[in-house]
Amino acid sequence: MPHQATTPILNDLNLKIQKGERVLLLGPSGAGKSTLLLAISGSLKSMDLAQISGTIKAPSSGLLLQNSMDATVGETVFRDVAFGAESAGIAPYQISHLVAEALKAVALPIGTERTPESLSGGELQRLCLAGLLTLAPELLLLDEPTAMLDARSAFEVRSAVGQYLRMTDSTAIIAEHNFENWLPLVQRVIVLSGSGEIIDDGEPMRVLSSRRLDLLRWGLWVPGMPAPAVPTSYSKLAKQNRSQLNLERDKGEILAIVGPSGSGKTSRIDAMLSDAIAELGPTAVGWVPQNATLTFAGNTVLESASVTAYKLHGDAGTEYAIDLLKRMGLEEKLQMHPQELSGGEQRRLALASALAHKPQKLFLDEPTVGQDRVNWLRLVNAINDARSMGVKIVIATHDTHLIAFADDIEQLSMPTDVPINRPIPPKFNPTPLGLLGASALMLFTSFFIDTISSAIFGLAAVGIAILIALIRGYRPKGLKILLPALLGVLSLGLSNLWLSQDPNLINAVTAAMRLAYFVIPSLLLARHINPSVLGDQLGQLARLPARPVIAGMVALGRVTHLQQTWRHLELVRKLRGLDIQREPEVPLEDRLDILKARLNKVFGRIWELTFQLLLQSIRSGTVTAVAMEARGFSALEKGTGRLRSRTWAVEAQLTKADGTLVAVAALCGLAAIIG
Repeated sequence: MPHQATTPILNDLNLKIQKGERVLLLGPSGAGKSTLLLAISGSLKSMDLAQISGTIKAPSSGLLLQNSMDATVGETVFRDVAFGAESAGIAPYQISHLVAEALKAVALPIGTERTPESLSGGELQRLCLAGLLTLAPELLLLDEPTAMLDARSAFEVRSAVGQYLRMTDSTAIIAEHNFENWLPLVQRVIVLSGSGEIIDDGEPMRVLSSRRLDLLRWGLWVPGMPAPAVPTSYSKLAKQNRSQLNLERDKGEILAIVGPSGSGKTSRIDAMLSDAIAELGPTAVGWVPQNATLTFAGNTVLESASVTAYKLHGDAGTEYAIDLLKRMGLEEKLQMHPQELSGGEQRRLALASALAHKPQKLFLDEPTVGQDRVNWLRLVNAINDARSMGVKIVIATHDTHLIAFADDIEQLSMPTDVPINRPIPPKFNPTPLGLLGASALMLFTSFFIDTISSAIFGLAAVGIAILIALIRGYRPKGLKILLPALLGVLSLGLSNLWLSQDPNLINAVTAAMRLAYFVIPSLLLARHINPSVLGDQLGQLARLPARPVIAGMVALGRVTHLQQTWRHLELVRKLRGLDIQREPEVPLEDRLDILKARLNKVFGRIWELTFQLLLQSIRSGTVTAVAMEARGFSALEKGTGRLRSRTWAVEAQLTKADGTLVAVAALCGLAAIIG
């Protein structure tokens, strides 16, 4: 069970599955289905995420996680899909073919040099499944594999899974809330109770018949049952709060943005969100992205939901937030930290938080993903009530039951003019080792700059080299990073001038120019370092141990996500009105106090965003680590107990540009030394 848990998630569980069996795993939310799949895959034990008693014996497995957004482990589509094959020790010349076949099997015809960040949620899910297929697991573990997909994409994924199982005679365990379409593929159904015990196990039709009432009570999408009935008029609670908050609005409406995975639903809703913020102001807009954890704004569920409502509506806003949380089934978890909730609970908290401050417009991206019938009804009731209270709602969704309640539908189709992604290599393309070598050489020769003339000669050589590179087509990336570097150079010079016991302008300028000599070119070069290529070189050319190199490579790749996460957190802060602060009237002589208060507010805001970014990074990193384990990252050789030898899908190389770059760095250093 997870650390700090008071009761076991899985209790007295004894399970044996024969080779080649296809098993459907059912149970209420919180029954431990995901935990069981993690345990079978070995991820729980290897990542020290839980206390496990007993034994688990399972063949090599591949686990498809619920959260595909953090489950990618490669910088490009090719590298992500190839990761499992590398873990399995498959020969490099075979991997390209396996990647192409896996992408074809999951119906994902995209350029292999695209980044996972450029894919939709549904495309990411299929990408992760393709990564499992190249691993060639004997046991396929699928956790809500089609929850993020439209009907067509879900069909293609089920077809890919079925074809793989038929070709390999592998075993499969599938956990799904909406499981009807998986029934033709499975031979056995196992039912877990809310306390994590097996209460039924056997042939699908018999189990579904005997446990029908339990499944309905738990809110599973039982075959043959219609969608839950949702009232078309707003509820008594909505009427009451409409009156309390003096809302004078016309009747709202729901616009559903629909289309296949990859058609641009999220991009469309993001554009409409930006327009609404510009038109109405941030606090008049509500937003629930696919990653619900981005919307959290407090240390407890109650605080996260009510912080904006209280700022705008006082106690009435807080009371309404509490009402919403109760209606979302979260009344027992008001004092829990939002990160402790399950994925479905986090999505319901995000919707309650977006509704609590009574926005004029509400934007929802796949709000019902992963919800059982009971919680689906809670979400849809809240959405309909908001419409009845005058809220204009835009929903990106593939949920046909939810689409039925829309007043209007905007249909998107797959773009037909997307060019094949074949990046044009730059004219000057040094590899990471060349870039690092040149930077190290610049740092070393900077120690020889001890006079103003050597500093001038060195900087002149650097400037000439940069000018020639610009003329020959070099386009540096991320020039904004030079601003803090230049401020640092200026600060060093001023510090040497003002703080020295014997102030000397020449010495201060020399120290500043020495720093600029290696910092400016090093920063310009470092921005071009590709983490994946660097990992290839360290593992193959430098012969460093593969697993630390790969872990570092994946971690460096994750750093690029931080900027986007920061922007999303800033947007949430703006929408939630967290920077709203009424400043009291004060006399002129107290303006200094106002300035201090504003500076404290700015630094406090930066601290809060940094802390939230840290939490997001820890959560994302944990999922990524589990995803790596699920793709055989720590797989052992049979019979030896040693780590399996990995292969490299991309051959590491050095280029002529590396030699040129190091030679230029050496010439710059020579100029500084001679000067």
